[in-house]
Amino acid sequence: MKKFFFRFAPRGVKKFLGVFPLGLGSERRALNNVLRSGQWNMSYGVVPKHIKLENAFAEFVGSQYAIATSGGGMGIQMSLRALGLQRNSEVLMQVDTCSAVALSAINAQTIPRFYDADPNTFLSNINSAKTKISSSSKAIISTHLWGNPDNISDLGKIAQDAHAYLIEDCCLALGATISGKRVGTTGKVGIFSFGSTKPIQAGEGGMVVTDDLELANELRAMRHWGERTKDFGVRDVHEISWNGRLSEFSAAVALEQLKGFPRFLEQVRENVEYFDNYLRMNDSIGLLNIGNAMSLHECSFTQVTLNLSKEVQIHKFALLDYLASRGVSTFHANFEPIPTLTVFKNGHWEKWINTPDWNPKTELLESNFPNAFEIYRHRALGLSRTNFQSKYKVKKLIAALESFCKVSHA
Repeated sequence: MKKFFFRFAPRGVKKFLGVFPLGLGSERRALNNVLRSGQWNMSYGVVPKHIKLENAFAEFVGSQYAIATSGGGMGIQMSLRALGLQRNSEVLMQVDTCSAVALSAINAQTIPRFYDADPNTFLSNINSAKTKISSSSKAIISTHLWGNPDNISDLGKIAQDAHAYLIEDCCLALGATISGKRVGTTGKVGIFSFGSTKPIQAGEGGMVVTDDLELANELRAMRHWGERTKDFGVRDVHEISWNGRLSEFSAAVALEQLKGFPRFLEQVRENVEYFDNYLRMNDSIGLLNIGNAMSLHECSFTQVTLNLSKEVQIHKFALLDYLASRGVSTFHANFEPIPTLTVFKNGHWEKWINTPDWNPKTELLESNFPNAFEIYRHRALGLSRTNFQSKYKVKKLIAALESFCKVSHA
């Protein structure tokens, strides 16, 4: 009965109750139009939906070109390959980022290397990144975790000095800005996603943005198993590639989601601001962490991250369990550190990378990443965006937090 209600409830009711995915445009009508058109695949059609989506997305982000893909991880793989990275190329990234980032680097046949998190922003630790940069480093992936902008200014300088590319992982950060620019437009490429808990939802799919026309054409060919007829006028394949195509159905949904996203984001920010004011007046829980942003309105809040007070830090996992029992959706804050994942912990990843001149086992020692493990175990807590889709949900969250404080002090 509950699933039936959520399926047919009006959009306003779903937003009020914190249901996600949430229709932000005319998705049903757009899907019917694709069904009737017979143009279901991006390989053909007069003006395919993915072209309209690419144009609208590039305009929204502020890039010259946008290339639709089957997902954000595929966008990372394609970008690394299209930028010319090879089997001995190292790709730097934060150790408590999504495992998909590291696995995408491995699937592109490059070598992921990890640096620690920053104890204040929970994002890239610049000093740690500097210790990992080397002549083998060919790219740095800066992840704007949960819509909080990363320190792309300093990472960009590190990359420039090393003659490496800066790649922005914006899969969780559509709409976020830093220094007046949308994230994704500072690095050589920006990667976005339309799957899972991402800012806009289309079932699956993603987008790569860049200002480099030659690179954009290479990426478009690469998503078609490298076949170059459409983009270069020659039936040929230059690179080992993938099927990275986005279906016209997903493109149609993503386009409608994008149309309604600015207003939706504005409402989420308003509710986060309401919650932030509560936290500032009640310091028993902690404060919002907004990464390197200067204000709340630079973040896109795919998740709201808390820097827990010292008193609450020792109860972090009890708090997670308590909030879950009260129907509040939560997470650790950052992802689990890469060394905790079996594929890395047991050394399985070593089978898939070109033998480096450093020891993969000592590379992933917990002692190398004290901040990331401290954030994961004690310092931080994440609150899902569904808690901020309406004032009702925010007030329910606040009530649950206040109840926990009373219970824990009893």
